[in-house]
Amino acid sequence: MVSTKIANLRALLLLVFLAATTLVISAAAARSHSRTHENASIGEFDYYLVSLSWSPSFCETHRDEKEQCGGRGFGFVLHGVWPQYLRGYGPQHCAANQQPDDATILHTLAFMPSRHLVQHEWETHGACTGMSPTEYFALADRAFASVKIPGAFAAPQSAAQLSAKDVAQAFIAANPGMDDSMLAVTCSRNELSEVRICMDKDLHLQTCGKGVTTQCPSGALRIPLARGGTRTN
Repeated sequence: MVSTKIANLRALLLLVFLAATTLVISAAAARSHSRTHENASIGEFDYYLVSLSWSPSFCETHRDEKEQCGGRGFGFVLHGVWPQYLRGYGPQHCAANQQPDDATILHTLAFMPSRHLVQHEWETHGACTGMSPTEYFALADRAFASVKIPGAFAAPQSAAQLSAKDVAQAFIAANPGMDDSMLAVTCSRNELSEVRICMDKDLHLQTCGKGVTTQCPSGALRIPLARGGTRTN
């Protein structure tokens, strides 16, 4: 009887020890992850993730964003150009001693149509590139202009019946040299959200690093139309 109690006590102590060890390892990993994001050396990264947002989806849930959603209907707009590591993730929230000036903001609104978004992207991603705001948003302009939007999304008059794979293949067909290792499609539930394309520091297409994956359900997606189209789904 006594030996059984001792064995049970030993097993309990072992479980407590293993649980404590797991917590210590998890905390260390979290601290390492935080350092990777927030205290990385400015300008030290491997490639860019160019994120194109399907504006009609965004505007269905952000009607207060008057610049982007209160006027003419946009299709794909630039969400951001994000410095990335090949091992996954990328630096964020680096210290910045400059802010975008009025001229830079006005120019950027042509392809990133929200002052709030422009400021957010600079503070979260742009400052980590080591560029000035003017340089960073000029690069963002070139990156966005280098991607050809497939005809199905350029000026659709009816909602397309496309899966995430179909969306990716449309971009691949429209952009010579692109393949399915160089982009990912993201969704909010079953609704198209973004297409993310990987480019090197010279804005040439390249294979994406770890963690850049399509995140959508199978089957046809819900793809809201820009103002003026005819909804069919």
